[in-house]
Amino acid sequence: MQLKKDRGFSLVELLVAIAIMAILATVGFSSYAGFKNKQSVEAEVTKLTATIREAMELSRSQADGSQWGVHFANPTGTGNDFYEIWKGTSYASSTVTSRVNLTTNVRFTDPADGSTKDVSFGKSTGLITASSSVVIESLTSGGTGRVNIDTSGRVDYTLN
Repeated sequence: MQLKKDRGFSLVELLVAIAIMAILATVGFSSYAGFKNKQSVEAEVTKLTATIREAMELSRSQADGSQWGVHFANPTGTGNDFYEIWKGTSYASSTVTSRVNLTTNVRFTDPADGSTKDVSFGKSTGLITASSSVVIESLTSGGTGRVNIDTSGRVDYTLN
């Protein structure tokens, strides 16, 4: 006589399979979240680089007969960092032509919290007198980006 074998999974096998799937889902989700944070930093750094180049070109072409610059502000607190394009002799006596707020999941680390930084481009040359940089980082984790502006007119960025 032949014995009948049970088919199917035992409770232990089922629990092990569920545990493995939960671990894989957790690892996948955290990797995806880190990827999204890095993408946010990269998008902000790319947009900021384009804005700086725009201000440099406006100053070089003497648009509206003015010199141009970019003002970076990191007010105390989170979620309120911004930068502005301005025209005039200095930010204090300038006309702001546009303002860009950083997205809520990134912030400036340079300028430091509670500080500002101005980059002024020379009229007709579009050059700055001293090299400068601005650093953006993710609030949650996922990287930083540094935008460098040098005295020869080069604007580039690095991502970490």
